[in-house]
Amino acid sequence: MKTKFSLILSACLLSSSLFAKNTDDEITKLQKQLAQIQAELAQIRKEREAQAKQNEAVKAELADLNDRADETEFQAALSKVKFGLEFSTAVSNTNYKVSGQDYSANNKWMNELHLNMNADINNKTKFYGRLSMAKNWSQMGWSGSPYDLDAGRNTRSSGPVLYVDRAYLDYYITPEWIATVGRQPGTDGPGSNLRNNALRQSTYPALAINALGDAAVITYKPESLQDHKVAIRAAYGKTYQWDEEGKVRDWMSDQKDADANLYYAAVEGELPIEGMGDNLILFNIAYLSDFALPLNNGPIALPGTGSGATTILDDDGVVNLGDLTIANLHFENYKAFGTNFNYFLSLGYSHGNNNQLSPTLSAIIKRQGYGNGKFNEEDGYAVHVGGRYDFTKALKVGYEFFWGSRYWYTM
Repeated sequence: MKTKFSLILSACLLSSSLFAKNTDDEITKLQKQLAQIQAELAQIRKEREAQAKQNEAVKAELADLNDRADETEFQAALSKVKFGLEFSTAVSNTNYKVSGQDYSANNKWMNELHLNMNADINNKTKFYGRLSMAKNWSQMGWSGSPYDLDAGRNTRSSGPVLYVDRAYLDYYITPEWIATVGRQPGTDGPGSNLRNNALRQSTYPALAINALGDAAVITYKPESLQDHKVAIRAAYGKTYQWDEEGKVRDWMSDQKDADANLYYAAVEGELPIEGMGDNLILFNIAYLSDFALPLNNGPIALPGTGSGATTILDDDGVVNLGDLTIANLHFENYKAFGTNFNYFLSLGYSHGNNNQLSPTLSAIIKRQGYGNGKFNEEDGYAVHVGGRYDFTKALKVGYEFFWGSRYWYTM
């Protein structure tokens, strides 16, 4: 019995020992697993911290890239505007006779500066502009003050005037139809190219229109006639807009004098003559309705005599001269028939009508010897012709001739 009990006790002790050993093994195993999990968590935390730092670096890099992209877009926008520069110096000698009296203005020098701009805004819209300055040597203005002289100027507040010569948009409605609005290219037109040694710089021939002006233009270039460079144009503009203060800002005042409205039409193309070379033929006509001009000296009046009241000829400093019609036919030819000779011929016609001057003012003008005292109610004619021979790219010799009849007038 004793032996049996001992065996049972030994078995229990052995079983208890084996159970304790298994428990220790499980605890050790769990501890190892816990340590591994903690190590993995620590690694994850390190990776997260590293990722956070990397994210910050990426954010900083993205911000830098955005700044660079903005700068690139800005520079790209600036690069759309292309600039060009023209500068010239000229000397003139003028001699003429009026009513038997000789006049002369010799050895007169001047400078001319043009800053040209153009930009392709998008596939349908283009911008063109030019800032200009033209001045006589040593002179800035015309007020009669010593400050008009370059040598007498205040360098902090005065200087030659830089003005907007042209600033307009071309909008291509279709490849055939083009709308233009803004300050028109109305100077240095055909008839000036040879003298300026330049390509065509204006839509309008110099003999017809050679002035600064603002207008809206529609151009039609039929695709079927582009072999002959045909273009048809119609335009509307204003040469003067009246306002009460004379500064074109008070639009609520009564319009006492009509605005000067300009209507223009033209057709141009190239003559299909084989071997003739580059050429342009252009016919254009302009109609100026109510040729109104502001006078800086204000109202025009005749002083009263005795007890008579003052006679007011014009009460707002604006004189409406009437209407004016201008027509022009222009032709020019470059490298004529394979030679180095270039030439142009321009014919002009003008006629004034619908005189708006008051009878009293007309009588005064007539007594002063100015025709019938009306605005140009006669036919006028003009011819402008010129040629140039190009010996080399640097040596070019040309000559121009102009004649205008007594009643001829242009803008």
